[in-house]
Amino acid sequence: MTWSERANPKAIDLNGVTWIPWLSLWVAVGNGDTDAYIVTSPDGTTWTERAPTVALSLILKSVSYSTTLVVAVGSSDGTNPYILTSPDAITWTKRTPAVARPISLERVIWFSSPASGGVARFVAVGDAIGAAGYAYILYSLDGITWVEVANPKLNNLLALAAGDSILLASGGSGSVTYTITSRDGINWTERENLTAAFAEGAAWNGKRFVMVGLVVGGASALVETSLSKP
Repeated sequence: MTWSERANPKAIDLNGVTWIPWLSLWVAVGNGDTDAYIVTSPDGTTWTERAPTVALSLILKSVSYSTTLVVAVGSSDGTNPYILTSPDAITWTKRTPAVARPISLERVIWFSSPASGGVARFVAVGDAIGAAGYAYILYSLDGITWVEVANPKLNNLLALAAGDSILLASGGSGSVTYTITSRDGINWTERENLTAAFAEGAAWNGKRFVMVGLVVGGASALVETSLSKP
């Protein structure tokens, strides 16, 4: 309800943020004119810039973590997916997907469920850069080696959330909303969509999923909820 603005070390875009309990740090990621932008904070008030080890014209969109590793994803040089990993959110190393496509990785999450045999993995989704039909789903057991998996319709994916042993990813193509779910991060099933819109964010609160985004044409915002357990 009450918010206070805090100083950003540089006047640069920030696109994603997460709290990492085992580091006791907030980590936020974004992009500048010539390189990724990463900042950390122990309290959300005072922020320190961190530098990736590989300087490229790149954008970071999302950051997540496992029990030992922090992963940030985005795109490099406007042409390829980009992945950075770090053991401490301070020193970052570039990782390369097995298949390079003109994709911007938009979201990444750490996920485990009974359907995956209790094996946890990172899952990342994205959308096409300058072309249709290249939407991306990747997974990794260690954040280092990444494997592409099938997307039912290859439509763009912009939102990703996990809850109740289910992964939810959503986005769209043209004027069509696109929502898929998975219990293991590898096998995905398309689900019903209610309206012509692009979901750009999703979250789970223990009872329901909420997706938010923009209705096609920009006339209004999208908010959809689901209590179902597909």
